[in-house]
Amino acid sequence: SVDLRLMDAFADALNVTLRHCVLAGGAQLRIGGFSESTARLMPHAFVNMTNVTSLEGTIVLHGAMPPNSSVLLANSTLHATVGGSKYVPTTPGRAGSRYGPALVLDGVRLLSTRFVMTRSTLVCGGGSCAAILVERGLSVNLSSVFYMDNCAVMSRTHVMHGLASDLRVAGGSVFSIQNSSWSAPSINFYRGACVFEVVSVSGGSVLQFVFNTFRLSFAMLMAATLSVTGGSWLVHRNNEFRTAYVVYVAKENGVAFRDRSVWSILYNSLMYGSYSSYDAHMTNDWSQPSDSSPIIYGVCNEARGSPVTRYQDDLNIESPVTVLECGVCTVDAVCFAA
Repeated sequence: SVDLRLMDAFADALNVTLRHCVLAGGAQLRIGGFSESTARLMPHAFVNMTNVTSLEGTIVLHGAMPPNSSVLLANSTLHATVGGSKYVPTTPGRAGSRYGPALVLDGVRLLSTRFVMTRSTLVCGGGSCAAILVERGLSVNLSSVFYMDNCAVMSRTHVMHGLASDLRVAGGSVFSIQNSSWSAPSINFYRGACVFEVVSVSGGSVLQFVFNTFRLSFAMLMAATLSVTGGSWLVHRNNEFRTAYVVYVAKENGVAFRDRSVWSILYNSLMYGSYSSYDAHMTNDWSQPSDSSPIIYGVCNEARGSPVTRYQDDLNIESPVTVLECGVCTVDAVCFAA
């Protein structure tokens, strides 16, 4: 256990370096942060975890990181199962449930902070497993970045599961899943690879999935509500999706794009997942509030092996889509989010 609250508050920086660690037999590596109000007063922290090997162990990160901090998990292999993991959820009413997480983000708040997972493999086994478990919400704020880059995640059911938790990306921040592969082949109805109660992207922020391979079942991203506001971006670019739905929003009128916020759907391939042999859609049947007016760009996508020409019929997108020719959406184009 490493508790940042017990470190020297007058130091230039709080440094935690863990290299070549081995977790086994239900062991937990806990790194504790601060309350959000206290974190703003503390020196920045550098948490560096490299070459961590875990077999039925769990890394638990909880609390807020001080501004201008950095958290790195690199070159690591984490394996856990529902039966072998000793992690007990802290979410009220969920203590009796088991998810076998390899990584837990418990009340994590990123404030002008870089959180990077790279060149790592996470594996979760068991019927209800979640490779990454989120409790008490995940907030990426004040020009923070959350990157999963060049990672492989294999789980029976969930890749990232928020227990009664929201994902909030705000204040010019970026949440990016990139250059990675996810495999979650559960055939159960209403099981998503990435699941939250509320997904909110605001204040010129970006939620993006770029250059990934998703071999999934029912849905890639699931939420009760999805809001993209304040000139923010939802981006799906250069992905291979094998799933019934890329984005599934459960609540009626639960989708809102406001303030000239943009959804860019660029250079993706959609195929059937393990749940269905006839559904391969970007969305379920969304109904949007009357004041919601999404700006949607569609460029060079394929569905079930054929070029997408009619986004409503081919990808189940009810709102109007601005369709551009292949090659038009370059880095400096209006349809491209950096």
